[in-house]
Amino acid sequence: MSGRTVILVGYFLHLTKAVYFCNVADPCGQADSTQFHEPYARFENCPHNNNGFCDRYIIPKWYRGNDDILTQCPQLLSCGTLYPVWLNGTLPTISDGVVNREACKVGFDSCCTKTYNIQIKNCGSFYAYCLAALDNCPERYCFGEQGTCEIPTTFAEFTGPTTNRQIAEPDTKHGHGTLEILLGIILAVLSVILFLLLFRQLIKLKKGRGKTGSMADTKITKTRVNPVFIEKSEDSPSYSP
Repeated sequence: MSGRTVILVGYFLHLTKAVYFCNVADPCGQADSTQFHEPYARFENCPHNNNGFCDRYIIPKWYRGNDDILTQCPQLLSCGTLYPVWLNGTLPTISDGVVNREACKVGFDSCCTKTYNIQIKNCGSFYAYCLAALDNCPERYCFGEQGTCEIPTTFAEFTGPTTNRQIAEPDTKHGHGTLEILLGIILAVLSVILFLLLFRQLIKLKKGRGKTGSMADTKITKTRVNPVFIEKSEDSPSYSP
């Protein structure tokens, strides 16, 4: 297989892995019925204020943005996050259908320190975006240049008509503590099992040595007794009538 073929196959697998969740029959319908993940303060003019928002926890699917995704490089600490992500390309027309695009993460060194593969479709009255979950926090997709940065205390999430979710920073400390407790329990159980196995093997080893020693003593006794018996037999006088 040639080097060019390997590169093409790798690139195809990368794209397939990134956008497999975008393969739905009606992208516009799914986007229109799905509320955007943490939709507030995504404008370019919204500063990062440690609100805990992060698109690492986004469910990869089609979303309807209230504003167009940003198509120019924003500054760090904008779009309500430390590392904003913007569209490095153009928005499609209706005739384009579903298009593949590249989103860029703004970093300290450049406007595109990392790329993400996304898909976009022009649905006429709005754009549908098939967005992948981002790798780290705090990173967010940017939508719109100017807008309100107000964050309500609660907002409705599209999991049912009466379902509300309180905005809060992900409880990473609690998660790490629970994980450490589980790992400690697992290690303790494994230690007990290992100790029992070693103790059982030690008992078997001692029993085996005891049997071996007893058999050896029996053989030595027989070896010592037999010659005495033979000597007595040779020394006894013969009987003649």
